[in-house]
Amino acid sequence: MDQSYPSSRACCPVPTSLFVKISQFLLWGGGGHLTSKASFISARRLGSFPEEKGGSSLHSRVKIIISQRREEREQDKRKESQVRIIILIVVAYQMGALKVVLLYLIVHQAWKITADDEEWKSATATYVKDTNGSIVVEGACGYGDLHKATYGKYSAGLSSMLFNRGSACGACFEVRCVDHILWCLQGSPSVILTATDFCPPNYGLSADYGGWCNFPKEHFEMSEAAFTEIAEKKADIVPVQHRRVKCGRRGGLRFTVSGNFHFYQVLISNVGLDGEVIAVKVKGSKTAWIPMARNWGQNWQSNANLIGQPLSFEVTTSSRKTLTSYNVAPANWQFGQTFEGKQF
Repeated sequence: MDQSYPSSRACCPVPTSLFVKISQFLLWGGGGHLTSKASFISARRLGSFPEEKGGSSLHSRVKIIISQRREEREQDKRKESQVRIIILIVVAYQMGALKVVLLYLIVHQAWKITADDEEWKSATATYVKDTNGSIVVEGACGYGDLHKATYGKYSAGLSSMLFNRGSACGACFEVRCVDHILWCLQGSPSVILTATDFCPPNYGLSADYGGWCNFPKEHFEMSEAAFTEIAEKKADIVPVQHRRVKCGRRGGLRFTVSGNFHFYQVLISNVGLDGEVIAVKVKGSKTAWIPMARNWGQNWQSNANLIGQPLSFEVTTSSRKTLTSYNVAPANWQFGQTFEGKQF
Protein backbone atom coordinates (compact mmCIF):
# COMPACT_ATOMS: atom_id res chain seq x y z
CA MET A 1 0.00 0.00 0.00
CA ASP A 2 1.19 3.47 -0.83
CA GLN A 3 2.07 5.16 2.49
CA SER A 4 1.93 8.67 1.00
CA TYR A 5 -1.88 8.83 1.09
CA PRO A 6 -3.01 6.53 3.93
CA SER A 7 -6.07 8.54 4.97
CA SER A 8 -7.68 8.83 1.54
CA ARG A 9 -7.03 5.15 0.78
CA ALA A 10 -8.59 4.10 4.04
CA CYS A 11 -11.47 6.55 3.89
CA CYS A 12 -12.99 6.39 0.48
CA PRO A 13 -11.39 3.93 -1.98
CA VAL A 14 -12.65 4.15 -5.54
CA PRO A 15 -14.15 0.79 -6.57
CA THR A 16 -12.38 -0.72 -9.55
CA SER A 17 -15.72 -1.66 -11.11
CA LEU A 18 -16.85 1.99 -10.97
CA PHE A 19 -13.64 3.12 -12.64
CA VAL A 20 -14.01 0.52 -15.40
CA LYS A 21 -17.66 1.42 -16.06
CA ILE A 22 -16.95 5.15 -16.23
CA SER A 23 -13.99 4.59 -18.55
CA GLN A 24 -16.01 2.35 -20.87
CA PHE A 25 -18.88 4.81 -20.97
CA LEU A 26 -16.63 7.79 -21.75
CA LEU A 27 -14.52 5.99 -24.34
CA TRP A 28 -17.24 4.14 -26.25
CA GLY A 29 -20.51 5.86 -25.31
CA GLY A 30 -20.08 8.67 -27.80
CA GLY A 31 -20.18 6.43 -30.84
CA GLY A 32 -18.60 7.36 -34.14
CA HIS A 33 -15.15 6.56 -35.47
CA LEU A 34 -11.92 8.37 -36.18
CA THR A 35 -11.63 10.04 -39.56
CA SER A 36 -9.52 8.09 -41.99
CA LYS A 37 -6.91 9.79 -44.13
CA ALA A 38 -8.64 8.54 -47.26
CA SER A 39 -12.01 10.09 -46.35
CA PHE A 40 -10.28 13.37 -45.46
CA ILE A 41 -8.52 13.53 -48.83
CA SER A 42 -11.64 12.66 -50.78
CA ALA A 43 -13.63 15.36 -48.97
CA ARG A 44 -10.96 17.95 -49.67
CA ARG A 45 -10.79 16.98 -53.34
CA LEU A 46 -14.52 17.10 -53.85
CA GLY A 47 -15.51 19.73 -51.28
CA SER A 48 -16.86 22.69 -53.25
CA PHE A 49 -20.02 24.70 -53.53
CA PRO A 50 -21.95 24.90 -56.83
CA GLU A 51 -20.96 27.66 -59.21
CA GLU A 52 -24.35 27.87 -60.85
CA LYS A 53 -27.89 27.42 -59.74
CA GLY A 54 -29.42 24.00 -59.94
CA GLY A 55 -26.48 21.83 -58.89
CA SER A 56 -26.16 18.17 -59.90
CA SER A 57 -25.96 14.67 -58.46
CA LEU A 58 -22.22 15.21 -58.03
CA HIS A 59 -22.98 18.37 -56.07
CA SER A 60 -25.28 16.37 -53.76
CA ARG A 61 -22.62 13.76 -53.16
CA VAL A 62 -20.07 16.47 -52.46
CA LYS A 63 -22.33 18.10 -49.84
CA ILE A 64 -22.86 14.70 -48.19
CA ILE A 65 -19.11 14.06 -48.07
CA ILE A 66 -18.43 17.51 -46.58
CA SER A 67 -21.17 17.00 -43.98
CA GLN A 68 -19.76 13.58 -43.07
CA ARG A 69 -16.28 15.04 -42.76
CA ARG A 70 -17.48 17.75 -40.40
CA GLU A 71 -19.30 15.19 -38.26
CA GLU A 72 -16.26 12.90 -38.13
CA ARG A 73 -14.02 15.85 -37.21
CA GLU A 74 -16.29 16.75 -34.29
CA GLN A 75 -16.36 13.10 -33.18
CA ASP A 76 -12.56 13.04 -33.22
CA LYS A 77 -12.46 16.12 -30.98
CA ARG A 78 -14.87 14.47 -28.55
CA LYS A 79 -12.81 11.27 -28.52
CA GLU A 80 -9.64 13.18 -27.72
CA SER A 81 -11.36 15.04 -24.88
CA GLN A 82 -12.82 11.80 -23.52
CA VAL A 83 -9.35 10.24 -23.46
CA ARG A 84 -8.14 13.21 -21.41
CA ILE A 85 -10.95 12.59 -18.92
CA ILE A 86 -9.93 8.94 -18.56
CA ILE A 87 -6.37 10.01 -17.84
CA LEU A 88 -7.66 12.32 -15.12
CA ILE A 89 -9.70 9.47 -13.65
CA VAL A 90 -6.64 7.21 -13.60
CA VAL A 91 -4.55 9.86 -11.88
CA ALA A 92 -7.30 10.54 -9.34
CA TYR A 93 -7.67 6.82 -8.64
CA GLN A 94 -3.92 6.30 -8.20
CA MET A 95 -3.75 9.24 -5.79
CA GLY A 96 -6.70 7.98 -3.80
CA ALA A 97 -8.93 10.99 -4.50
CA LEU A 98 -12.38 11.12 -2.94
CA LYS A 99 -15.41 10.07 -4.96
CA VAL A 100 -16.77 13.59 -4.80
CA VAL A 101 -13.61 15.00 -6.33
CA LEU A 102 -13.68 12.34 -9.04
CA LEU A 103 -17.31 13.12 -9.87
CA TYR A 104 -16.53 16.84 -9.97
CA LEU A 105 -13.70 16.29 -12.45
CA ILE A 106 -15.94 14.23 -14.69
CA VAL A 107 -18.79 16.74 -14.72
CA HIS A 108 -16.50 19.76 -15.04
CA GLN A 109 -14.49 18.31 -17.91
CA ALA A 110 -17.64 17.11 -19.67
CA TRP A 111 -18.93 20.67 -19.57
CA LYS A 112 -15.65 21.89 -21.07
CA ILE A 113 -15.95 19.34 -23.87
CA THR A 114 -19.38 20.67 -24.79
CA ALA A 115 -18.10 24.24 -24.72
CA ASP A 116 -15.12 23.37 -26.92
CA ASP A 117 -17.28 21.50 -29.42
CA GLU A 118 -19.58 24.52 -29.78
CA GLU A 119 -16.80 27.10 -29.93
CA TRP A 120 -16.65 27.15 -33.75
CA LYS A 121 -20.01 27.29 -35.51
CA SER A 122 -20.85 26.89 -39.18
CA ALA A 123 -22.23 29.73 -41.31
CA THR A 124 -21.84 31.31 -44.75
CA ALA A 125 -20.37 34.60 -45.96
CA THR A 126 -20.69 36.94 -48.93
CA TYR A 127 -19.36 40.44 -49.57
CA VAL A 128 -20.60 43.83 -50.70
CA LYS A 129 -18.56 45.85 -53.18
CA ASP A 130 -17.62 49.28 -51.88
CA THR A 131 -14.95 51.68 -53.04
CA ASN A 132 -13.84 52.80 -49.57
CA GLY A 133 -13.63 49.30 -48.08
CA SER A 134 -16.64 49.56 -45.77
CA ILE A 135 -19.87 47.65 -46.17
CA VAL A 136 -22.07 50.68 -45.44
CA VAL A 137 -21.81 54.21 -44.12
CA GLU A 138 -25.07 53.97 -42.21
CA GLY A 139 -26.09 50.69 -40.66
CA ALA A 140 -28.67 49.20 -38.32
CA CYS A 141 -26.40 49.68 -35.30
CA GLY A 142 -26.25 53.45 -35.76
CA TYR A 143 -22.46 53.81 -35.90
CA GLY A 144 -22.55 56.08 -38.96
CA ASP A 145 -19.22 56.34 -40.80
CA LEU A 146 -17.55 53.04 -39.95
CA HIS A 147 -14.07 54.44 -40.48
CA LYS A 148 -14.67 57.22 -37.95
CA ALA A 149 -16.16 54.62 -35.62
CA THR A 150 -12.81 52.70 -35.91
CA TYR A 151 -14.48 49.60 -37.39
CA GLY A 152 -13.71 50.32 -41.04
CA LYS A 153 -13.43 47.40 -43.45
CA TYR A 154 -13.61 44.84 -40.63
CA SER A 155 -17.34 45.29 -40.28
CA ALA A 156 -20.16 42.89 -41.02
CA GLY A 157 -23.90 42.76 -41.46
CA LEU A 158 -25.42 39.81 -39.62
CA SER A 159 -28.45 37.67 -40.43
CA SER A 160 -31.32 37.92 -37.95
CA MET A 161 -30.20 34.70 -36.25
CA LEU A 162 -26.91 36.38 -35.26
CA PHE A 163 -28.07 40.01 -35.07
CA ASN A 164 -30.53 39.22 -32.27
CA ARG A 165 -32.60 42.39 -32.74
CA GLY A 166 -29.58 44.63 -32.42
CA SER A 167 -28.18 43.32 -29.16
CA ALA A 168 -25.17 41.89 -31.05
CA CYS A 169 -24.11 45.35 -32.28
CA GLY A 170 -20.45 45.89 -31.42
CA ALA A 171 -19.76 42.20 -30.79
CA CYS A 172 -16.63 40.69 -32.37
CA PHE A 173 -16.49 37.47 -34.38
CA GLU A 174 -13.53 35.55 -35.69
CA VAL A 175 -14.42 34.18 -39.13
CA ARG A 176 -12.53 31.76 -41.39
CA CYS A 177 -13.34 30.14 -44.73
CA VAL A 178 -13.48 26.30 -44.59
CA ASP A 179 -14.27 23.21 -46.67
CA HIS A 180 -13.91 24.77 -50.11
CA ILE A 181 -10.63 24.07 -51.91
CA LEU A 182 -11.46 26.40 -54.81
CA TRP A 183 -12.54 29.54 -52.96
CA CYS A 184 -10.96 29.35 -49.47
CA LEU A 185 -7.44 30.73 -49.18
CA GLN A 186 -4.77 28.19 -48.29
CA GLY A 187 -4.38 27.68 -44.57
CA SER A 188 -7.86 29.05 -43.77
CA PRO A 189 -6.71 32.45 -42.43
CA SER A 190 -9.22 34.27 -40.23
CA VAL A 191 -10.36 37.87 -39.74
CA ILE A 192 -11.92 39.58 -36.73
CA LEU A 193 -15.19 41.34 -37.62
CA THR A 194 -17.39 43.74 -35.68
CA ALA A 195 -21.17 43.50 -35.99
CA THR A 196 -22.29 46.87 -37.37
CA ASP A 197 -25.35 46.17 -39.51
CA PHE A 198 -28.32 43.90 -40.15
CA CYS A 199 -28.56 41.66 -43.21
CA PRO A 200 -32.31 41.46 -43.95
CA PRO A 201 -33.94 38.23 -45.13
CA ASN A 202 -35.22 37.80 -48.69
CA TYR A 203 -37.78 35.03 -48.59
CA GLY A 204 -38.47 35.44 -52.31
CA LEU A 205 -35.13 33.72 -52.97
CA SER A 206 -33.74 30.36 -51.94
CA ALA A 207 -31.54 30.26 -48.85
CA ASP A 208 -28.80 28.80 -51.08
CA TYR A 209 -29.14 31.41 -53.84
CA GLY A 210 -29.79 34.97 -52.75
CA GLY A 211 -31.67 34.41 -49.50
CA TRP A 212 -28.45 34.10 -47.53
CA CYS A 213 -29.89 35.89 -44.50
CA ASN A 214 -33.21 34.06 -44.34
CA PHE A 215 -34.05 32.80 -40.86
CA PRO A 216 -32.60 30.62 -39.33
CA LYS A 217 -29.45 30.89 -41.48
CA GLU A 218 -26.29 32.24 -39.84
CA HIS A 219 -24.64 34.54 -42.36
CA PHE A 220 -22.02 37.31 -42.53
CA GLU A 221 -22.21 40.09 -45.11
CA MET A 222 -18.64 41.38 -45.21
CA SER A 223 -16.77 44.18 -46.92
CA GLU A 224 -14.93 43.17 -50.08
CA ALA A 225 -11.57 44.04 -48.46
CA ALA A 226 -12.17 41.77 -45.46
CA PHE A 227 -13.67 38.97 -47.56
CA THR A 228 -10.60 38.74 -49.79
CA GLU A 229 -8.44 38.10 -46.71
CA ILE A 230 -10.11 34.70 -46.25
CA ALA A 231 -11.43 33.74 -49.72
CA GLU A 232 -11.03 34.36 -53.42
CA LYS A 233 -12.71 37.51 -54.70
CA LYS A 234 -14.47 35.64 -57.53
CA ALA A 235 -16.35 33.48 -55.03
CA ASP A 236 -20.06 34.12 -54.72
CA ILE A 237 -20.74 32.61 -51.32
CA VAL A 238 -18.39 30.55 -49.14
CA PRO A 239 -18.82 28.28 -46.13
CA VAL A 240 -17.25 29.70 -42.97
CA GLN A 241 -16.79 28.95 -39.32
CA HIS A 242 -17.19 31.64 -36.68
CA ARG A 243 -16.81 32.16 -32.96
CA ARG A 244 -17.20 35.04 -30.54
CA VAL A 245 -13.92 36.67 -29.43
CA LYS A 246 -12.89 39.61 -27.28
CA CYS A 247 -12.74 42.99 -28.99
CA GLY A 248 -9.40 44.77 -29.10
CA ARG A 249 -9.94 48.53 -29.18
CA ARG A 250 -7.69 51.57 -29.11
CA GLY A 251 -8.71 54.39 -26.82
CA GLY A 252 -11.71 54.51 -24.56
CA LEU A 253 -15.44 54.06 -24.97
CA ARG A 254 -17.01 56.77 -27.11
CA PHE A 255 -20.24 58.51 -26.20
CA THR A 256 -21.96 60.51 -28.97
CA VAL A 257 -24.76 62.71 -27.64
CA SER A 258 -27.87 63.55 -29.67
CA GLY A 259 -31.48 64.58 -29.10
CA ASN A 260 -33.22 67.71 -27.79
CA PHE A 261 -34.54 69.26 -24.58
CA HIS A 262 -37.12 66.51 -24.07
CA PHE A 263 -35.28 63.54 -25.55
CA TYR A 264 -31.71 62.58 -24.72
CA GLN A 265 -29.85 59.86 -26.65
CA VAL A 266 -26.29 58.55 -26.61
CA LEU A 267 -24.53 56.27 -29.11
CA ILE A 268 -21.92 54.02 -27.48
CA SER A 269 -19.08 52.78 -29.70
CA ASN A 270 -15.49 51.47 -29.58
CA VAL A 271 -16.40 49.07 -26.78
CA GLY A 272 -13.70 46.56 -25.83
CA LEU A 273 -14.02 43.20 -24.09
CA ASP A 274 -17.37 41.72 -25.26
CA GLY A 275 -18.18 44.73 -27.40
CA GLU A 276 -21.84 43.99 -26.76
CA VAL A 277 -23.54 46.50 -24.43
CA ILE A 278 -26.62 45.27 -22.57
CA ALA A 279 -27.27 48.07 -20.07
CA VAL A 280 -26.45 51.78 -19.71
CA LYS A 281 -27.01 54.33 -16.96
CA VAL A 282 -26.42 58.08 -17.08
CA LYS A 283 -25.92 60.52 -14.23
CA GLY A 284 -25.93 64.30 -14.20
CA SER A 285 -24.46 66.43 -11.43
CA LYS A 286 -28.01 67.04 -10.16
CA THR A 287 -29.45 63.53 -10.62
CA ALA A 288 -29.05 60.00 -9.36
CA TRP A 289 -28.14 57.18 -11.76
CA ILE A 290 -30.82 56.96 -14.47
CA PRO A 291 -31.26 53.66 -16.41
CA MET A 292 -31.39 54.19 -20.17
CA ALA A 293 -33.42 52.14 -22.65
CA ARG A 294 -32.16 50.78 -25.95
CA ASN A 295 -33.66 52.82 -28.75
CA TRP A 296 -32.07 51.00 -31.70
CA GLY A 297 -28.69 49.36 -32.27
CA GLN A 298 -26.32 50.86 -29.72
CA ASN A 299 -28.35 54.06 -29.28
CA TRP A 300 -29.62 54.44 -25.72
CA GLN A 301 -32.25 56.95 -24.65
CA SER A 302 -33.62 58.80 -21.64
CA ASN A 303 -36.32 61.43 -21.24
CA ALA A 304 -34.44 63.24 -18.49
CA ASN A 305 -33.35 66.84 -19.06
CA LEU A 306 -29.58 66.74 -18.55
CA ILE A 307 -28.62 69.98 -20.29
CA GLY A 308 -26.12 72.07 -18.34
CA GLN A 309 -24.90 69.14 -16.22
CA PRO A 310 -21.62 67.19 -16.50
CA LEU A 311 -22.42 63.61 -17.49
CA SER A 312 -21.20 60.26 -16.16
CA PHE A 313 -21.95 56.86 -17.71
CA GLU A 314 -22.16 53.31 -16.38
CA VAL A 315 -21.89 50.66 -19.12
CA THR A 316 -22.50 46.92 -18.68
CA THR A 317 -21.47 44.30 -21.26
CA SER A 318 -22.93 40.86 -21.99
CA SER A 319 -20.45 39.23 -19.58
CA ARG A 320 -21.89 41.38 -16.77
CA LYS A 321 -18.75 43.50 -16.53
CA THR A 322 -19.55 47.12 -15.58
CA LEU A 323 -17.40 50.17 -16.23
CA THR A 324 -18.11 53.65 -14.86
CA SER A 325 -16.72 56.79 -16.49
CA TYR A 326 -17.25 59.89 -14.34
CA ASN A 327 -17.74 63.40 -15.74
CA VAL A 328 -17.11 62.30 -19.33
CA ALA A 329 -18.97 65.27 -20.77
CA PRO A 330 -18.47 68.76 -19.25
CA ALA A 331 -21.39 70.93 -18.16
CA ASN A 332 -21.37 72.84 -21.46
CA TRP A 333 -21.68 69.77 -23.69
CA GLN A 334 -23.66 70.15 -26.94
CA PHE A 335 -25.78 67.74 -29.00
CA GLY A 336 -23.73 66.10 -31.74
CA GLN A 337 -20.51 66.01 -29.72
CA THR A 338 -18.52 62.83 -28.96
CA PHE A 339 -16.73 62.24 -25.66
CA GLU A 340 -14.29 59.52 -24.65
CA GLY A 341 -14.37 57.58 -21.39
CA LYS A 342 -12.57 54.62 -19.86
CA GLN A 343 -12.01 51.28 -21.59
CA PHE A 344 -12.70 47.75 -20.35
